[in-house]
Amino acid sequence: MGLEGIFSNRADFTGIADSPPLQISKVMQKAIIEVNEEGSRAAAVT
Repeated sequence: MGLEGIFSNRADFTGIADSPPLQISKVMQKAIIEVNEEGSRAAAVT
């Protein structure tokens, strides 16, 4: 997906943070899928 660059210590986050250096070290994602007699429901958060 092209996300490798954001984890590099050379990533440029100018304009996002007032006090550099900003570095991303971890991204978390949670997904839930519920299936029952009435149908299915899904949600995801990153």
